[in-house]
Amino acid sequence: MSHWTVRVRVTSEDLDTGKVTAKMETYLVNAETIEQAQILIRDHFRGMTMDHEVRGISKSGILEYIDGDKIAQKTKKNTDEYDEILGRP
Repeated sequence: MSHWTVRVRVTSEDLDTGKVTAKMETYLVNAETIEQAQILIRDHFRGMTMDHEVRGISKSGILEYIDGDKIAQKTKKNTDEYDEILGRP
């Protein structure tokens, strides 16, 4: 899997004032190909009320995504019955 940086122009309208605003957002997408990255972004925005336009997709220089939750789970020591008998934490 590769990491892709996807730049998306998002347009939304303030319902009170009617003012339309646009901003660029950047997403990191994990996909095999550039085509798959584009499909994943389209699926992400499907059903949303804001307009969006993919402005660019490029291969990211990020080598790996490390999830902090997974690291926290790995650092928890598993104790077994012998540790409990011997009074080890």
